[in-house]
Amino acid sequence: MTGAADVVTDPSAEFRSRATEVGAAWADELVRVLRADNRKIVGEWPGTMSEARTRVLARLRRKLDAGVLDDLAKVAIVAARCEWQQVLRSLRRWD
Repeated sequence: MTGAADVVTDPSAEFRSRATEVGAAWADELVRVLRADNRKIVGEWPGTMSEARTRVLARLRRKLDAGVLDDLAKVAIVAARCEWQQVLRSLRRWD
């Protein structure tokens, strides 16, 4: 049985780094799926905070305080958005 002491209430630099990795991998995954389906990669990053929370929890496999989870989900979203925008920029160079 786990207690309240097992809940992460202060995200470490390691957790932030892992959340960044989650976001980058998420964007890469979506780009691969879209390409495999011969769909265009356009527009703004389509991911949601709900998806980011789910992905962060799955990657960290820890109980997180709601505020910490939101902070790490935001880190993941920013990383995903940056990766997505890099892909868009690279595609524009080839247009």
